[in-house]
Amino acid sequence: MKKDSKPRLLLALTLALGVVISGCAGYGTGGQDMGDDALTEGARAQFDCANRNGNEFIESAELVFLVQCGVREGQRCGDIPDEMSEQPSSREQFRQGRRLLDIMDLNKDQKISKLEFRAFCNSQGG
Repeated sequence: MKKDSKPRLLLALTLALGVVISGCAGYGTGGQDMGDDALTEGARAQFDCANRNGNEFIESAELVFLVQCGVREGQRCGDIPDEMSEQPSSREQFRQGRRLLDIMDLNKDQKISKLEFRAFCNSQGG
């Protein structure tokens, strides 16, 4: 195993475990979506900020908004940045957004659900 692949494997296993645990916590809820209720206020605001079309998923066209809304690999989920001056270039925002999709999209359907977003936030410590 490459030296570089151990942290990625650990992150993938942590995210998968978070989804399994989250799924078990929601068992028996009559089919209602537990994703929104379990997000912190800051994380919910970030998800809603990135979900520009309001369809409850962050899709490929919305990936740059993840970065603009303050979602970063290795940082806690939380508040949306006040200033746009902190933003990387558009190309870098898209690259970071694609990276976040690769990390968060556990079922590989090319979109991020609230459950997947919650698992990511839990793995980042918030």
